[in-house]
Amino acid sequence: MKLKISLLILFLAVNENLFTCNSCGGGTSDLAVLSLDGWGLINMGFSYDHYNGVWDKEGLWRNNQYTQLQYKMSLSTAYRISRHLQFAVSLPFVYNYSSIPRYKSSGSGIGDLIIGGRYEFLHEFQVSKKGGKPRIDKTLPYLALTFSLTLPTGKSEETVPGQNSDERITNFVLAYTYYPTIPFRITPSIKWTLPSDNFGKNAPGSTTFNLNLTYYFSDLNSAKK
Repeated sequence: MKLKISLLILFLAVNENLFTCNSCGGGTSDLAVLSLDGWGLINMGFSYDHYNGVWDKEGLWRNNQYTQLQYKMSLSTAYRISRHLQFAVSLPFVYNYSSIPRYKSSGSGIGDLIIGGRYEFLHEFQVSKKGGKPRIDKTLPYLALTFSLTLPTGKSEETVPGQNSDERITNFVLAYTYYPTIPFRITPSIKWTLPSDNFGKNAPGSTTFNLNLTYYFSDLNSAKK
């Protein structure tokens, strides 16, 4: 079981044509993200992970000498409990391939269940009133506390030696969201770990390609107050 807590601060560009991905429904670094006017979403995600190395307990990068791949399909949902608090859950199906000698070359099954949420101190594109008319404030920063709990519902066929729990990792994420219709969003993304000494510790490094299909339930009048 793994618990992760992080603090996210996002400053928005003051331009009516620019929108941060976190407002799109379906996040890239968190479980799922709802805009202030949204009360729920359903997300189907597909990912391809190519593991290219590992950071050891000293923080030194070790290149992977073998092929290790992971394909994942995950179903996620999110629900806004209140104006500031939202809840999310995700369950993946995982297929692994490895060319490491003396290990099983492939395997598949249900992965670890992830339960998480976000508490938003400041909202992006916050709706307010000016002169009795609704308007969207695009100048405020976005500040949120995110947390997640990973439950070991997945099964491993390997015996992994004990590791120092002091883990850290550094990566870069690039994503784009396309709207065929207002409630439906398509988000391709790439997450690339930075393979350098002291950029990670006790953690694997990989390059990940993602595709998220999200149906977003957005209703400003019925959103949680």
